[in-house]
Amino acid sequence: MKIRHFLITTAILLVIMVVFGAAAFGLNFITGPMIEANNAGAELAPLLAVMPEGASFGGDALIYSSADPSASTLVNVPANVLSVYKEANGLGFAIRCTAESSYSESPMEITIGIDAEGKICGIQLDSYSDSVDFRDNDANYLTSYIGKDSALADVGTVSGATYSSTAFKSAVEGAMGVLIENDLIAAGVKSDAQILAEMIPSLHTGLTSGGMLKAEAVAASGNIVEGYKALNGSGYAFIVKNGEASYLAMVNASGACKVYDTTGADVTEANVAVAEEALAATEAVDFSEATAKMISAKFADASEITPMELTTFGNVVYACSFKTGESTYYAFYSRPLTYGDNVMEICTVIDENGAIVDQNVKQMAFGEHGIEYMPGIKDLMDASGSVYGEYLDRFNGITEGTLSDDVLVSGATISSTAVKLATSDAFAAFNSIKGGEQ
Repeated sequence: MKIRHFLITTAILLVIMVVFGAAAFGLNFITGPMIEANNAGAELAPLLAVMPEGASFGGDALIYSSADPSASTLVNVPANVLSVYKEANGLGFAIRCTAESSYSESPMEITIGIDAEGKICGIQLDSYSDSVDFRDNDANYLTSYIGKDSALADVGTVSGATYSSTAFKSAVEGAMGVLIENDLIAAGVKSDAQILAEMIPSLHTGLTSGGMLKAEAVAASGNIVEGYKALNGSGYAFIVKNGEASYLAMVNASGACKVYDTTGADVTEANVAVAEEALAATEAVDFSEATAKMISAKFADASEITPMELTTFGNVVYACSFKTGESTYYAFYSRPLTYGDNVMEICTVIDENGAIVDQNVKQMAFGEHGIEYMPGIKDLMDASGSVYGEYLDRFNGITEGTLSDDVLVSGATISSTAVKLATSDAFAAFNSIKGGEQ
């Protein structure tokens, strides 16, 4: 009886196991493909969102993956490009990439749709972690990319979120560059005005910060089609038409002007009229008093203060020589931009041998919470809150050849970088002046 009961119980358990096993197998058989399809759908959703209606991505759509770059035939793909997909019906490509700025907690993730003609047909920001969201400052910034080819004509950056929007734009340029480099789309053609405007950061550091243009627009007039006035008073840049050609006219704080063509060649002598029109559109600012105050703060016996013309184009806005006793020194008053586009005032004094004898910085932290947001500033201050302490003493004796990143301060990177840039510009101005004397 016991044996019979055992056999019946065992049989029942076997039946239950078989039934449940079959059910599980059937469920997996049915749901497995569904899960796989859902996963594929989740992967393709951002791609379809940036492509025209009717777009499709088949099993061979992925033509590049950063997870296995050797499996792709694409070459010269930047590290921030994650994947490249080719649309099945010839409508174009979808690219996933990342971008990172100075204020990124983690990289932005971006999906870009590019049609067969090489124009952006869709773009979206999949994730964003910067402290300031450029979409809050300009709700139409993303849509400004739609319809643009790789020239990205008239696509700028967002005021108040310059670093993150610049990083975003650079990522888009890099992504489109992959397709151009591999002959999948044609490169866009930049206008002369765009080519000239992009030359400004390399020709006038005073109009830029971190390689980005920092200027307010100047109204077009006469032959001037675009104009920019530096936020720190260091000069101007103008795009000027002369007949069929366009030129870039750069003006510094001393009123010196240089004219460049689209190849970057200095053509000032052959374009006097262009230089004259650019100069007529500027307003002079007198920085002599501000410079004299900063000199007298450290050299009470300074005498024979004599202004000197600047021929360089940077953050130095005023230069002069002065005497203390029998010694002659050269002072360079600079106004680099720092955190929040605030202007920092710096006076660099250099002796006749090209060595710094004094570095005077009026202010390094700005805003009510400047110290809190830039903790490294605290390490530069003495008990009174002055920055005329150990940090600025580091510059004494430095020459152009010995200026290095040793003057940068962790936790005050933006401010100390501004000081280093101003110092570098001061040396350039000093060399220009001394070269003219010799």
